[in-house]
Amino acid sequence: MLMVVIAHNPLNPYAQDKVVVVENPGEADMRITIKDGQELTRYESSGEVGQGEGSRAGITYRLDDGRMIYVPEDYVDAMGAQEPL
Repeated sequence: MLMVVIAHNPLNPYAQDKVVVVENPGEADMRITIKDGQELTRYESSGEVGQGEGSRAGITYRLDDGRMIYVPEDYVDAMGAQEPL
């Protein structure tokens, strides 16, 4: 019965169709869970530093209250936003 109450709670982050949840950000045991519709995908940190090649995908800002806001690259380009110095 408790699980039904939690699942239908509007404050439950998984009540939305698309959600990204980051647990233990920046820690060796960090986990990222992505919900897209009914599909859940979980990524777990191995604790090792990764490497590779890629391109910028957007800008992330940390708010004063600790929350992180990600702005996708296509939105940054459309708005002409620039990273703060």
